[in-house]
Amino acid sequence: GVPLQLGRTALVPMREDGVTGLPVECEAYTDSFIVKNPGRMLQMDRDLPDEFSLSDTVLDSTPRNMKLLEWLKTTRDHDGIAYIQATSEGTKKMLEEMTDLGLPAPGYRLSRNETLVRFESMAEKREAAILAASPSP
Repeated sequence: GVPLQLGRTALVPMREDGVTGLPVECEAYTDSFIVKNPGRMLQMDRDLPDEFSLSDTVLDSTPRNMKLLEWLKTTRDHDGIAYIQATSEGTKKMLEEMTDLGLPAPGYRLSRNETLVRFESMAEKREAAILAASPSP
């Protein structure tokens, strides 16, 4: 599967939207973890394509709700870690962790009303590699 920390890293900026009042949805599959957020992701200096990957696009922090952003910087999880430790670091961390695991960069699909982030686990390929490396009985 995909490391839980990556899902959390993806969720925090999504939750910061606060504009639509609709919930963020997470879907876990064998081969991927998907985070759906109501509303299109914005960037201050440019429009984003409808589909892109963090391997070819660098995202800048573009908070919509500064009060929520500040609250998330001071609020800590059960391990004592702040939900937002540094702005503009989440997507870099997601890309780094996926690359370190040999997995594809997170992919984004944007529509007028939704931002979807997909983390691929390549579960079938990884399982096949493990089975191929196992000694035969």
